[in-house]
Order: sequence, then structure tokens, then C-alpha cells
Amino acid sequence: MNTENLLSQLADIELPPPEPTSLEFTWLAAGVVVIAVCTYLIWKKYRNLDDRKQNAFVDKINLLEQQWQQGKTTPRQAAYQLTTLLRLGLDLTQLPSSCPENITQNRSDWNSTIKALQKLRYAPDSENQLSQKTFHLIRTWLDKARSTA
Repeated sequence: MNTENLLSQLADIELPPPEPTSLEFTWLAAGVVVIAVCTYLIWKKYRNLDDRKQNAFVDKINLLEQQWQQGKTTPRQAAYQLTTLLRLGLDLTQLPSSCPENITQNRSDWNSTIKALQKLRYAPDSENQLSQKTFHLIRTWLDKARSTA
């Protein structure tokens, strides 16, 4: 019997891959669960950061309204701060004169509020006055922006 011939015949035989063991499936399942949990925790953390950020804007508006009612802040200063809080709360680089789509269906409220804030900011204090409706509208818009985000 020729051993050279026998060895060349054995070289062509391929063995089937080994059966996966239950330990491999366990590690795979554990990896998938760890990735899913990490993804959820990261998502929840950033979602909570956005909520806290929006709540901080509303808290600052409430504090500003109290200061304005007590006379500690002039209408002009309040208008500057309200404009800034609205712009940052809506995550805008500049406050548009036209109403953002997701904020309100009543565009006249937006237009009149923005015009009133601009008049207060760029005119002497004695000419225009601020109203509680302005504070209420801005809080409403920030809440709406948070709920649609």
C-alpha cells in the first residue's frame, strides 16, 4: 500500500465546522443585552438633560416675571431677557419674525409678541409696557417645543 497516495486522498477531506456550544450563545446573548442596556441608559440620560434644560428656561422665566412684578427689573431688561430665553429655549440662532411651524397655529400671537419685545428692547422704558400675557405665551411655546421634540 502506497502511503503517499493515501495521504493525498486524506488531504481532500474537509471536516464540518464544530457545533456551537451553548456557552457561545450565552456570551452572544449577554453581549446583546449589555449593548441594549447601555443604549437605553445613554438615551435616557440625554433625554433627561433636555427636559432639565427646558425646565430651567421655564424656571428662569418665572423668576424674571416675579422680578418684573416686584419692580426689580425694568420692562426693557425683561424684554431682553425674555427674548434670549425664548431663543435659547427653542434652540434658535436668531429669533425669526415668522412663527416656527411646531410652536403655534396662532401666528398673530407670535408676531405681536415679537414686535412688542422688539419695541421694548429698542425704545425708551416709558413708551411701552410688558404684560403677563407675554410671559404666559413664551412659557406655552417652550412647553410646546419640549413636547414636540
